Amino acid sequence: MPLNKITVDSIAANAVTNVAVANGTIVTVDLADNSVTSAKLAANADSTIVISSGVYGNGSFIPSLTIAANGRITAVSNSAVSGIDAHPFVFTAIGT
Repeated sequence: MPLNKITVDSIAANAVTNVAVANGTIVTVDLADNSVTSAKLAANADSTIVISSGVYGNGSFIPSLTIAANGRITAVSNSAVSGIDAHPFVFTAIGT
């Protein structure tokens, strides 16, 4: 006996919402290859947020992140480190 499958055509538009799907119930192995496209992600992204890829923070700067309620990083910048002696620390082993 063949199994019935739910297809895209059998679900009404907007019938399945994020409220209907429990957190963590859809994982990577549940998604068909190429089922989530750049266009779909872009359609749901906030186009006003632009964050440059790169390395933030180093010996003189620490990264400063702004994270929205939905968990997205909405801003990133470097903040100067101040009040710290620039000389390297020297550790001496005790009892050797």
